[in-house]
Amino acid sequence: MLSDKSRRYDLILSDTYRGEQSRGDAAVLDMVNDFRGNRFCPLVVFSASARPAELQPSAFVIWAEKAEDRGIEKAIEQMLATGIPQAARHLHDELDRLAGSYLWEFLEENWEQLKAGGHIRSEMMGRLVRRRAALQLAELVATEAGVQQVSEVHGLEFYIYPPLNLTQYSLGEIVRSRKNKNDVRVILTPHCYLALHPGQPVPRAEFIQTVKAVPVKSVLGEEKIGNAKAALSQQRDKKLKSWVTPPSGQDVGKPEGRYWYLPSFLDIPHMYCDFMQTESLPYKLAREEFDSVCVLSPPYAESLQACYGAFYGAVGIPNVRPASIVGFLD
Repeated sequence: MLSDKSRRYDLILSDTYRGEQSRGDAAVLDMVNDFRGNRFCPLVVFSASARPAELQPSAFVIWAEKAEDRGIEKAIEQMLATGIPQAARHLHDELDRLAGSYLWEFLEENWEQLKAGGHIRSEMMGRLVRRRAALQLAELVATEAGVQQVSEVHGLEFYIYPPLNLTQYSLGEIVRSRKNKNDVRVILTPHCYLALHPGQPVPRAEFIQTVKAVPVKSVLGEEKIGNAKAALSQQRDKKLKSWVTPPSGQDVGKPEGRYWYLPSFLDIPHMYCDFMQTESLPYKLAREEFDSVCVLSPPYAESLQACYGAFYGAVGIPNVRPASIVGFLD
């Protein structure tokens, strides 16, 4: 059953099987190694004997002692508390529902027209359905009132981790200096210059444009943060939204539109991308001296780029002298 790749599991419970004496605990170790990194399924492994030395417990591989009072039950409860088994079940159900609705409600109704237009090819159908399902999974949420578009997100949802492409940079990629962990930047260079084009050994971007991120506290100051903490819940929430809605409002710092909020992630604190602190780095130097931490997922990377362009796209002209237009009041 475990070797059948077509079977899906939300959670696996397994005793350590002791087969041939020469193999020892190899069976359960083979199972763990096969699932770790390859299947979206956590494991609870238990035995009345000692834990195999080669079995490395983690957040999603839990070891339980059969002899301990409620040992297996506790391990199951601990795993369910992560939400991962439930997420696996919901993901499978949602994929069926969303991909199914796309198949019957759109593709079936428009199939002949799509086929006549030369849009349908067998090699791209899987990608088409997968992309549509991914968009719906990311942007829709089931509520009591029915399926609705997501209107609020958690900070962690800004990111895809690790970077999808380890061989090249992407727009919105967050990098950090190996020498100075406080030096955090986001790449602003468009995708087309960062991609490896056919027949080319390196991207077209000899340099990459980066915007530096600075800690939120250094921008807002202790007084603003203290006032927000002391405010009533409704007032505090309104203030927080104004500080994190891109680009951040006048209350954050001047000039308006200068800052773009970057939520905390792992050991990186809450930060602001400061459009007045941009720097172009040689591509080779960036690769040698910076580590990729994560990538802003769409549409956040595009939002950052648009806000950056709007900030520097502003055109300033001299103010008209009031005395010269006093006739305006007549």
